[in-house]
Order: sequence, then structure tokens, then C-alpha cells
Amino acid sequence: MKTKLLIPLLLLCCQAVWSTRPPQIDGEEMQDVEEFGDLILHCRGSKALHWDNVDIKEIFPLDAGYYYCRYNDSNDSSNDKKSVASVFVFVNGRDQSFLNHYLNAVPPHPAGETLHIDCTVSNRNYNVILKINGIDVTEEERVKYDPTKGFSIEDVTMEDQGLYVCESGGKKQEVTVTITNVNPEDETCIKEQEKCEGVRWYPCCFVSLIPTINIYIYLTQQGAPTRFGGFFNLLP
Repeated sequence: MKTKLLIPLLLLCCQAVWSTRPPQIDGEEMQDVEEFGDLILHCRGSKALHWDNVDIKEIFPLDAGYYYCRYNDSNDSSNDKKSVASVFVFVNGRDQSFLNHYLNAVPPHPAGETLHIDCTVSNRNYNVILKINGIDVTEEERVKYDPTKGFSIEDVTMEDQGLYVCESGGKKQEVTVTITNVNPEDETCIKEQEKCEGVRWYPCCFVSLIPTINIYIYLTQQGAPTRFGGFFNLLP
């Protein structure tokens, strides 16, 4: 009798374990495809999938990048490791080097943390150089490069602010980066200045060592704080 009960329980346990497994995409997590070739990706899983295959004819360098396969009940392709599978596809073309046309603006970055510069490439074999204010820092120990994510610069300091330029195959991408020695999470507001019925305003500001002032105003109503403000350049 015990054996008869044990087998169904084991089957239920196995089914539960399998149901929690993430979907799987055939092949390696990073794949190379020749320009004008075909890209075919198959995905399988234990639940309904957002897609089960990708079939692109005559792929171009701009088709390079991440491809995600997820269960229908997942909306977070980047972070939901239990319900999402991904593969990064490189396209081996001749003319296109950087995957994106330009670098997005980088918000003021706290000193002491790792800074990411997303100068990814469509071909993993492209040589990419990073310059900060005209100085090549590619080979520095604190600088790491991942062709799927770009550069990461560890433990940045105030001296690391300025113009960042990525160079590859005669092409350039650049972005200006500001480093601040103040962590917005550690802001301390001055005393309450004004009261309204049911509303409290808390002016708060701090000044970093760079020519930028960060001004914030806190509005608290029924225990729900909201922050307004931003970064203002003091240079003419």
C-alpha cells in the first residue's frame, strides 16, 4: 500500500520540479552568425511561451543583440532567471562595428561604484578601445570589457569624470560622465520650512565638489514622500 502511494507522490514532485525550470534556447548562450546568413533559434519549456522559435532570413549587423524567450506569465526579460532564457547573437559583418548608433546619456554617477559604458559591438572579434579625456584606459586592471555589455570601470573617482570615447574600426562613440561624491540615498534635509494642511514640504540640497548643484524638494502627504528636483550645471 505504501509503495502505491509513494509512486504518485514522486511523480507529483518531479512534475513540480520540472514546472519551475526556465525555458531553454537551443545552442550556446552566445552565438555567431555570418552577415546575410539565416538566424534560427528554437525555444522550449514546460509552460506556454512568449515565442517558441526565431527565424530571420538574411540577418544584418543591426540584428545582433539579446534574444529573449520567456513564459507568458513573466514580464521581466532581463532579471527573471526562472522564467526567461536568453541568447546573445553576434553578426560577423564588415561595415558595422557598434551595435547602437550612439551612447545614451549617463546620469551623475557616485564615486566608489562601478560605471558601465554600453559600447557593445555586433561582432565579438572587433577590437574596442576606451579613452577617458583622451587617455587610453583599456588595459587598466579596473577596466573590464564584455562584448555583450560594453565596458565596466570599477571604483570610479572624481578624476574619472569627463569625456568617454569608445573607438572601434575607425568609428567612435562618446558620452560625457559626471562623478559625484554624494550618494543621493544619504541626503539629509534641513528642518521643515513650511506647512500646509495635510502637506509638508522639505527643501533639501547638497553641493558636490564638482561644478554641479543637486537640488531636491520633498513633498510628504499622508506618509507618502515624493522627490522633485534634479542636477543643475553651474558653469556658464
